[in-house]
Amino acid sequence: EQVKYHLCWDYLKFEKGIIYICFGVILKIGIADQIAGEVNEIFKNISNLNLIDILLAGAFFGVQIYGDFCGYSMIALGLCLLLGFDFPDNFNIPYISQSLSDFWRRWHISLGRFLHQYLYSPLVNKYGIAFQGYAILITFFLSGIWHGIGLNFIIWGLWHGCFMLIERF
Repeated sequence: EQVKYHLCWDYLKFEKGIIYICFGVILKIGIADQIAGEVNEIFKNISNLNLIDILLAGAFFGVQIYGDFCGYSMIALGLCLLLGFDFPDNFNIPYISQSLSDFWRRWHISLGRFLHQYLYSPLVNKYGIAFQGYAILITFFLSGIWHGIGLNFIIWGLWHGCFMLIERF
């Protein structure tokens, strides 16, 4: 017997999808892509900068990566809504976080949930709560590798893992 699919038009999902796509394009192309060149140029000449310029460049880089990640996530979620699929948001205003762990709960939510569910929790469940610190470091180490293969990504992951350990313990 052939399975029949029934497409149902949902105006509210369609409208929300269009809004998500528009905001995503603004974040990605209108903001992140516009400041990316400037941020890259600043970091190429970092040895010639004072502390204020470096801090400003870091803040602009934070805006750039948020615009990139959140922007393309919103575009993808908007396209899913246009097709009738409803997925949870992937970013929840991470820069207003009260702590590093709160930041990671708000930043790239789907990746964080995946790593927690399939890596961190199984490690702690198998080896016990005494293994929690190692599980945090392993999880952030692999998160760094997920972002890219290279020493800078490994250091980035372990750096955040260490700060999560400090906050936790």
